[in-house]
Amino acid sequence: MLIITDRFKSLYPNAKMGIAIVENIDNSEKLRIEEAKGQLTEELIQKYKDDTKQEMKSRYPIKEYMDYYRSFKKTYHVLHQVESVAQKGKEIPHVISLVGAMFMAELKNQLLTAGHDLDKLQTPLTLDIGVGTEEYTGINKEIQGVVQNDMYLRDETGIISSILRGPDYSSRITQKTKRALFTIYAPSGIENQYIREHLEDIYGYIRLFSPGAKLTLLDIF
Repeated sequence: MLIITDRFKSLYPNAKMGIAIVENIDNSEKLRIEEAKGQLTEELIQKYKDDTKQEMKSRYPIKEYMDYYRSFKKTYHVLHQVESVAQKGKEIPHVISLVGAMFMAELKNQLLTAGHDLDKLQTPLTLDIGVGTEEYTGINKEIQGVVQNDMYLRDETGIISSILRGPDYSSRITQKTKRALFTIYAPSGIENQYIREHLEDIYGYIRLFSPGAKLTLLDIF
């Protein structure tokens, strides 16, 4: 399912990738996941409402991602998303239920997650690092260049995501997606059990609107 290159292992020997596949998905029902968004919002407010910016940056696993992003002179965007909901009164976006399940788990656990329509991919997948010349069409339909030394994932046809540039357009999740692949980029310091629980949370949110969905793979590489 996943090939990890020697270049990746050499530069990021302690990094990991979590993978889950969920099949038999029905995206049509929305009520229960919308209700869950309200509950998650309250949980985030209670947990983070009194945190300063520095306190949030020092929390696990945000700190581990901040360390990675800082090496590229970037800040971790999931931190800003959590701040928006927990401290600035923003609503969790109303999107395709399947995307919403992934985003909710990302807010809850702060693990960087990409979702793809599995039927649009050609496996095996390869986890690699950029040399700075790779390009792909991002989720915004614009050409993205992979940043040198950034982690990225590709299938047999091309790049499907990178940490700093996000997911691709061609394998994006849509309303018609029936089989989904979720990948977790985990820099050094992220525990296996936390990755596993995060993937299980995604599946749990999916079952709110698609109770017949099946988790057919959960693994950490």
